[in-house]
Amino acid sequence: MADEQDNLLHHPTPLPEKNAEQWIEKGSTFFKAKRYEEALSAFEQALLLDVTSARGHNAKGLTLCRLKRYQEGLAACEQALCLNPHYASPLINKSIALYDLKRYEEALASCVAALQLPLTNPPTSYASDYHLKGLILFDLERYEEALSAFEQALLLDASLDYAWNAKGNTLRQLDRYEEALSSFAQALHLNPGFALAYANRGSVLYRLKRYQEALADAEQALHFDPDEYIAYQIKGRCLQAQQHHGEALLAYEQALALADEDEEVSLALNDKANALYELDRYEEALAPSEQALHQGSPNEEAYTTKGNILYALERYEEALVAYEEALRLDPGNASFLFNKGLALCSLQRCEEALTIYQEALRLAPNDAAIVRSKGSTLHDLKRYEEALVAYEETLRLEPTHADAWCNKGDTLRSLKRYEEALAAYEQALLLEPTDASAWDLGAPRPQTIWRGPGGL
Repeated sequence: MADEQDNLLHHPTPLPEKNAEQWIEKGSTFFKAKRYEEALSAFEQALLLDVTSARGHNAKGLTLCRLKRYQEGLAACEQALCLNPHYASPLINKSIALYDLKRYEEALASCVAALQLPLTNPPTSYASDYHLKGLILFDLERYEEALSAFEQALLLDASLDYAWNAKGNTLRQLDRYEEALSSFAQALHLNPGFALAYANRGSVLYRLKRYQEALADAEQALHFDPDEYIAYQIKGRCLQAQQHHGEALLAYEQALALADEDEEVSLALNDKANALYELDRYEEALAPSEQALHQGSPNEEAYTTKGNILYALERYEEALVAYEEALRLDPGNASFLFNKGLALCSLQRCEEALTIYQEALRLAPNDAAIVRSKGSTLHDLKRYEEALVAYEETLRLEPTHADAWCNKGDTLRSLKRYEEALAAYEQALLLEPTDASAWDLGAPRPQTIWRGPGGL
């Protein structure tokens, strides 16, 4: 965010409290102490004395934003601009108000307009304005431009820990993880108690599957700020990745208690549903899964979670509907197609499932799980030669997949190639000596549904 203290433009020397400027000075003092209600009263008193004070309207606008009264703050900033259209500070504060109202395109226009005005302060004072521009571009998912804005902020003032943190987040979105880690390290070097930077670094380590390090960062974030929502989210996902689903559920409950925006609530509910799913508590999992879909914008991962739970409950028609909703939001996702195929197979709609698997394999030709499911569907259709080709391709991709060796054995047995079938079952038992399905030649082979990315 832009630097609030610079935007209030305080007078260099205190004066007796008897005119508008003196009330603005008093308000500025309250503002810097984060006593926003008292600051607002002072700025309103100043405007009673001089309603034409652009500075007073600007200060009032920023204070209202700090009080989360964004619409009123926006109106005050616009009033300041009516009085002085070339005043950079209310343009920045207007951008802040619009940003918090999630009116990102308008926020960007106001921020850019401010940055295009002639410089009236030292260049370093504009670093926070470039940081604001980067935040807006980030939320517009224009990550390369956001990165440029954060780098411009850091060129002007390399001591801005929050700009290093924002740069790290942007590099994460660009999948430039090692650079992101370096940016978070710099933020923490400047501010060793920066809880959010620990949490964000943890999210990158989680993506890199460095779960112990990610968990340590989440714990460190919570040490400095016990109310850091993201830290609980990362903690839960790291615990879940390490199969500690009960502990993960507790972390997600904490995240849910701290979530204060619809998107955060939706993510926390979906995470909770996933943890309950992993604990085989399917009926309990369904309620938070459905609640997640009513929070924030439509989310394909929440539909996938709901589908997985319904699938586990053998409510295949409903699971299919959920998977189709996920595909409506992300039609090019091979994993979502895979799940749809499994639901169709469970409904005995094998020909449709086969078409779906073929579509998924066009998107992800080396996905062993999809190839194997295609083989199972071909086997169910008694197209054994084609099924065998699919299982051999699965084993080329994953030679140690015991269930795939069992599948191959089943198909060879259906082709009456008994010696080869026996060799396949023996290979499965070498890999999984306790696998009962390799001993029971008529046993069904389990298929695994895709459980969502769990990514941050």
